[in-house]
Amino acid sequence: MSTCLSSAFHTNGHRIVMSTYPRSASDTNDSNQFVGLPALIDKLTPEGSHLVHRTPATAMKFPARLGIILLMDNGSSLANVSSDPELCKSKQSHCYTCECRDGLYGNPYVPDASKGTKIIIGVTIGVVLLLLALIAYFTSYKFKHWSTQSLEWKYFKKNRGQLLQQLVPQRGYIAEKMIITLEGLEKATNNFDKAHELGRGGHAIVYKGILSDLHIVAIKKPTMVGQREIDEFINEVAILSQINHRNIVKLYGCCLETEVPLLVYEFISNGTLYGHLHVEGPRSLPWDARLRIATEIEKSLAYLHSTVIIPIIHGDVKPANILLDDTLTTNIGDFGASRYIPSDKVGLTTMVQGTIGYLDPMYFRTCRLTVKGDVYSFGVMRIELMTRKKPFNYMDSEGNGLVAHFSTLFAEGSLLQVLDPQVMDEGQ
Repeated sequence: MSTCLSSAFHTNGHRIVMSTYPRSASDTNDSNQFVGLPALIDKLTPEGSHLVHRTPATAMKFPARLGIILLMDNGSSLANVSSDPELCKSKQSHCYTCECRDGLYGNPYVPDASKGTKIIIGVTIGVVLLLLALIAYFTSYKFKHWSTQSLEWKYFKKNRGQLLQQLVPQRGYIAEKMIITLEGLEKATNNFDKAHELGRGGHAIVYKGILSDLHIVAIKKPTMVGQREIDEFINEVAILSQINHRNIVKLYGCCLETEVPLLVYEFISNGTLYGHLHVEGPRSLPWDARLRIATEIEKSLAYLHSTVIIPIIHGDVKPANILLDDTLTTNIGDFGASRYIPSDKVGLTTMVQGTIGYLDPMYFRTCRLTVKGDVYSFGVMRIELMTRKKPFNYMDSEGNGLVAHFSTLFAEGSLLQVLDPQVMDEGQ
């Protein structure tokens, strides 16, 4: 300290020593302001105590920039100093200086102003740990995001290559323009929420979605993952991207970023022919609507077999794969079992696919897929439209299936036994 002024007085039998010290340079008090010592003593003396003696120094005034310390003879603090007397030591007979304890810092002349380094260390450690946790979280998030993107890119390259191999060269650009991102489909279906589900099949679930361009679509997502499913989905993309017919469902796009591609169709709003035909109750589709639907299916199959660049066999013609819009107009769907038939060949040997009850017996025995298989399946469906009987679970009293029983009754002239009563009423 460069300056130290002091004075003493007695109260309650104790001698009180008052010392001053310079305040720090950052103190905002006006250096020209003075403080009267008697007023301070009166203010700091405990209530009810008797001031026995004052030295003449009590009449002095000190600059306000000087801090004031009042100490008792025994070194204890009266006011306005550190509460621990061990911190204030006399360097002169009448002048005291105060210091913070080891490990503390601050202004020792102001009560409770000294602070512990332990608190600072604790806060610092906490901040460091929080930063480390945040860094670990974001690193983990980035790694997962990178891994997901890498896997999606791997599937995309693989599926795209397989798709382009199956496309007719002149139509390849169409499939390229139809590619939709997985992120776009997740947004369209609220992450494939169950509320968006339209129906389930043996290998896939169909969801309704709204794309960013507000186009309403049906999204076919596989439930099984295997090379067979991959081949079927790629095959369907390749075939539908080359078809343009009013009674065949339109492929709006596809997503190649999953192990098995996702197919995006134009949304058909009114369910399937199977759902309309096999309702509870005695009446279902009117007979004239059934005839028109059968005619539309027949024309669509003729288009696939003879009009497209390379003939296509559907391979699974049945009411469950016939979609109907609000006007009951036909849209043939599900081309997963479809195959190209080169123009110089009449058939293709494949693993048997299709639905029991609709399968051509010759195809079932020989595994030879031809257009006759589609014609047979269409004939079975015509019988189903007339009888409202389900070919896959029908059996007469002699153990014959629907086709065999219908053929026998037709030969006997007894079709009335098996025809739908609604057809007989409306067909007269």
